[in-house]
Amino acid sequence: MIQRTVLPALAALLIAGCLSSGGRLDRDASGSASMPPSGGSARVITVEPAAAARPGLKVVSDPDSARVYLNDRFVGETPLLLSDLEKGRYRLVIEKRGYYPFEAVIDYTGGAVVYEVDLRLITGYLKVQTYPPEAQVTVDGKTLAPSQVEELPVGTQVVHVRAFGYEERSFTVQITEKTLTALTAVLEEAPFRLENLRANRTVFNPRNPGLLGKVRIRFRVSTHGGGSFTVLDDSGTPLLRRELARFRTWEQGFDWNGRSESGAVLPDGSYTVRLEASGERDGRTVVLELGLRIDSSRILAYRSLRSGGSGLMYAPSPEILPLGNLQVSTHLLGRIEPVEGDLAFRVPWSFALRLGASPAGRLELDLQGGAMLGYAEAVPAFASAALKTCLHRRTGETAFSAGLSARLAYQGARTDALANFTGFGLAAPAMATLGRVSLLAAPELAISPWSVSYEPGSELSFPDPVFTAFAYLRGGLILDLNPLTLALSASARTLPFGRGFGFDLPVQCALEAHWMLPGTQLFLSLEAAGQLRSLSSCTFMAGGGLGLLN
Repeated sequence: MIQRTVLPALAALLIAGCLSSGGRLDRDASGSASMPPSGGSARVITVEPAAAARPGLKVVSDPDSARVYLNDRFVGETPLLLSDLEKGRYRLVIEKRGYYPFEAVIDYTGGAVVYEVDLRLITGYLKVQTYPPEAQVTVDGKTLAPSQVEELPVGTQVVHVRAFGYEERSFTVQITEKTLTALTAVLEEAPFRLENLRANRTVFNPRNPGLLGKVRIRFRVSTHGGGSFTVLDDSGTPLLRRELARFRTWEQGFDWNGRSESGAVLPDGSYTVRLEASGERDGRTVVLELGLRIDSSRILAYRSLRSGGSGLMYAPSPEILPLGNLQVSTHLLGRIEPVEGDLAFRVPWSFALRLGASPAGRLELDLQGGAMLGYAEAVPAFASAALKTCLHRRTGETAFSAGLSARLAYQGARTDALANFTGFGLAAPAMATLGRVSLLAAPELAISPWSVSYEPGSELSFPDPVFTAFAYLRGGLILDLNPLTLALSASARTLPFGRGFGFDLPVQCALEAHWMLPGTQLFLSLEAAGQLRSLSSCTFMAGGGLGLLN
């Protein structure tokens, strides 16, 4: 009777002891494992021989950099590959500060095995009572709900408490395992402070579209109050005054569009924005000033980069982006054309970048790349880079501007749909502006190692290079209707100079529209273009894109 009762009891105790040290995982061809319920969770992954870079037992933990012990011997930190491990049974222990230790018994039978462990965080609890009750509580970037119990990792934690109108405070607390820590945070009322007056740009042009023609002024206050700002010219004469809304949070601001009280655009020159504000509790008044400058030559206009340089689709312009400003854009332009008796769908896709490259505002770098989708044999790529300099800068409503543009281009097809053929080009863009209308001309000399070809079967063929010189005659008309820009451009390519004077088809023209989305610096573009290949053959393209001008 004793054996019948003792032996089952001993067996039960033995099974319970095994389960307390870890429940067994399913055994596969490479090994098995057991793990405790309190140390974390584990997964055993058998790596197929063909996929394994190196055989062995790889121990991975989340988080990593945990210490690994085999049979009480330290072998390294996770992620760890034990490539020379002999077959056998091992006691695996994984430890990391702030986490429960993980223990398991594993059977390694060779091959490539990955043992993944998710360690369990050791935590305690924190409850913060604040005054005022609406105060914000954060710990390590995490926002906590006041008067609520929150679970946090054990150890020293810094609690930040703040509320508008009160002085911010920080408290250091010690979180212990499975213990509730209580904190009462009382904030003191803050005196009125006005500080950190700043602008997103100190030089701007009110004639630029949307947000590009405004200056955004920001400042910081400590408590409730109100105020006003005044714009003064360089002689101290007030030109504009506006009251500000009641301060309800720390960060405050307003925009100024470079206009006077009457709404007229102010002339070029230096101006002062005077901010005067006071607090509701103490009535203390603080005055801060910020210097700004209006410069009508600082033109920020969204332009196409299809022709290799910024301007219109078929004609670069002499406009230069100031240093620190950039434009990025992406476009799709599709067309249907006859190829060997069938219709083919061509879709040039491009991504372009335009940025000011000189502190004096005299240089601009234009980059473009993309692919011509729709070819069955291959996907021809294209890329171009242009460096543009300003020789004469436009100022005011009526002006003339001129520049030089050096372009280096490559495209994987011998067609010239975008008038940006492979080779080197030197253009002299010039533009006359009267109010919102600009007339543009951009003659260009070009040298290419190949000739343009639209012959069937020759579009993707490139014979031995034979350098050819020709010219592009480009021009266009721009209508800048802040925030909408409409433009018409055209391009014609001459015959290679060795073949006499004349024009080589196709002749191209395009109509484009760029609209600045309200309240943003994003532009939506729509484009339509046509190519006259002969008196009886004409193809059309249409598409659009999205861009950002900053």
